[in-house]
Amino acid sequence: MTQDFVVADPHFNHANILRYANRPFSSIEEHNETLIDNWNSIVPKNGTVRILGDFAWSDHNHFLQRLNGRKILVVGSHDRMPQEVLRNFTEVHPGGAMLNIGNHQFYCDHTCHRVWEKGHYGVGHLFAHSHARLETYNMSGDVGVDSDLMYKKYFPNPLENIIAFMNLRAAEMEKAGRTRDERGKRLYFQDDVWWLKNGKNAELELNAP
Repeated sequence: MTQDFVVADPHFNHANILRYANRPFSSIEEHNETLIDNWNSIVPKNGTVRILGDFAWSDHNHFLQRLNGRKILVVGSHDRMPQEVLRNFTEVHPGGAMLNIGNHQFYCDHTCHRVWEKGHYGVGHLFAHSHARLETYNMSGDVGVDSDLMYKKYFPNPLENIIAFMNLRAAEMEKAGRTRDERGKRLYFQDDVWWLKNGKNAELELNAP
């Protein structure tokens, strides 16, 4: 069973999120119980979940106690908790952080970046906050519960699904001419400036017979 997961934007006890993110629940109580059941159905008690922000609006400890696994928090927009609550997370990162998930490294933040630390070496970027309103950008992915990019809505994302998604994105970048080998390393050009200067030539080379 998978031990490593990533999730973001559960917004437990945040009634306005039902309208704001168009979540299909009749009440915040139904919302909370569904997300708890979904979480515990795939996260084992000895698993680890990286939460990329906006965990809960209130009663944080209540949800921490009901959810399986070790919880690592990257602080988001609504994570205003006193220190006695934050101490109940295994780790707390006040902003963007390079996290090891299983044997893989990702740059994790609550908000989306166009470029990020080690992105040019193929390190993927995981984010949330936008509630599935952003298009996928190179090797980055929305892991919020409103996104169905990597697993399905209102569930944490298992590591193997994230890896499969990033492998697909890397292949698409290579096909688009956004990678090149330099000094024995594969470089990934996440930024549009390089693409605007070199993309036309890359497309010509890609489509050459």
